[in-house]
Amino acid sequence: LAGRTGCCVSPVETHVTIGMDIPPPEIITETNDAGQVVCTYHKGRFLGKGGFAKVYEATVVETGRIYAAKVIDKKILTKPKTQAKLRTEIKIHSTLHHKHIVQFDRYFEDQANVYILLELCTRQTLMELLRQKKQFSEVEAQYVMLQTLDAVKYMHANSVIHRDLKLGNLFLSENMEVKIGDFGLAAEVEDGERKRTICGTPNYIAPEILDGKQGHSFEVDVWSLGVILYTLLVGRPPFETSDVKTTYKKIKTVNYSFPESLPISSHARHLIRRILQSQPENRPSLADMEADPFFSSAPLDLLHNPPWSLWPAAQPPATIKRVHAEAPRDPLRPLSGNAAAHGLMAAPAPAPTAKGPWKVGGYDGNKENQHNRPPALDWPAAAAVDWTAAPRYRSPSPQRYTDARADRRPTGHFAAPEAQAQGLPESAAGRWT
Repeated sequence: LAGRTGCCVSPVETHVTIGMDIPPPEIITETNDAGQVVCTYHKGRFLGKGGFAKVYEATVVETGRIYAAKVIDKKILTKPKTQAKLRTEIKIHSTLHHKHIVQFDRYFEDQANVYILLELCTRQTLMELLRQKKQFSEVEAQYVMLQTLDAVKYMHANSVIHRDLKLGNLFLSENMEVKIGDFGLAAEVEDGERKRTICGTPNYIAPEILDGKQGHSFEVDVWSLGVILYTLLVGRPPFETSDVKTTYKKIKTVNYSFPESLPISSHARHLIRRILQSQPENRPSLADMEADPFFSSAPLDLLHNPPWSLWPAAQPPATIKRVHAEAPRDPLRPLSGNAAAHGLMAAPAPAPTAKGPWKVGGYDGNKENQHNRPPALDWPAAAAVDWTAAPRYRSPSPQRYTDARADRRPTGHFAAPEAQAQGLPESAAGRWT
């Protein structure tokens, strides 16, 4: 996922970016527990970097299917905090299935790297699009915000807060659908729980995160949505300054204004003011935001039909209406072989797997390569998801989110007490070797 520039921050630092000196191989091989090759990928163009990963296109040699591959150098995973961060990201992202969330497909590793394969969003992020357009019209902003709201409602209904919502983490598919990505700072929140980690991206961070005294919860994502809406309409974040300390001071005092030169409607101004409140309890709920006059005045079909003015080219792809008309289906349910063959959607990839140090047994025992082994990392593995279970998706019924909290975990059983104690997904736990 390209474009991520935010990581855990403190009031005196913007972000932490850890680069890799050695690029991944041109041919990436995925093997099973027995060391047999199950899939081969060709590394394509570089998409971006951030946090502790670099991102490349990765094409399945056998089928031609293309993924966005996050590549994490194992040398970076020597610290327990970094290991826990990656483990949490995989655990959360792999359980989320929604049309407007970048789809997590699988993860695996070789001796040098851990690979996370994600849905490829070919039109990059809203950050790149805003740079081209300078400002969004209100209809364009409504389209973006309605789709983003839909995904955030789904996350919150499943006890997940993102904590790094920003234009650089809102990706665009080939059909200009908005998809939330980068769950590196996401967290699961129990009822009544308040998180106290100072994390986020400076321009989008909520005041209660900077304060830290009372902790934070779902309301931080609401704050970020208000910043996103302002940024789309104005062309820059509301609290942006030349230095981080001044930005944080403006956030704490909610010091911003609307440029008099821009024709921003009273509905838009009112909604932004409702959201950007210093006290979390004074912000609207996501349902209240959807019911706000700013959104109720939008075209009825706007959620599913991007305004033509958003398209980078003069015309949308010729296939967009055909796909919508001929394949009205649950996007998470695999297509039949005939449908996949006719190009309505790429054929489903093999079931996600996890191996290497993420599996029982870890190192493959090849004595000829013993000197190439990475440093020993003694920590329970994250685990593969049981993708045979029914996926969770947004229901068209009034009761929109039907999956219960207990259904969030993949099916299966724990194979190690240490994995169960840490609340990892059910599977055999392993160790880095």
